[in-house]
Amino acid sequence: MFVKRSPGDNLNSLIEGWRKPDEFATWSKDLPATVAVENGQLKEWCFFLANGWRDYVNAPVEDVAAFQYRAINQAILEARATLPGAQWVEVFYEDFLRDPATTFRQVFEGCGLKFDAALQARCAEVLDTPFNAFSEIRLDKWKDGRNREKIERVLPQVADVAGRMGY
Repeated sequence: MFVKRSPGDNLNSLIEGWRKPDEFATWSKDLPATVAVENGQLKEWCFFLANGWRDYVNAPVEDVAAFQYRAINQAILEARATLPGAQWVEVFYEDFLRDPATTFRQVFEGCGLKFDAALQARCAEVLDTPFNAFSEIRLDKWKDGRNREKIERVLPQVADVAGRMGY
């Protein structure tokens, strides 16, 4: 199951998450390197470690986010190539926002799971009570947010992998 997300909005969420180490860095206090992301303002590594992470311990947060977006999505795309097509379900995150019930149906059916009327009704209302959203749920919110310039600077760094994902 691969839920792809547009680079702008995903980078924005990564950047915002880096500012919440109590949620996303709980595991990283004993890393074998000093973390000083964003000129030392961010001292705990958030989210996952990928090969090459030490190259980013002193980087601007947007460069770290671009590295993480590129690394995880590249790894997922490489994994996809090793699996039979029948074992792979792929959807755009944005489709959950446009039409959650239809997108959940696609996921359930792609996984061979029953999607009944009760699930249909629940999925139709899923956006009414978001879980752990940093802000309003909507498409392209990064374009009018506080991280816009940072994201615009690093979008070229993720363009190749985003293109392979269908963006």
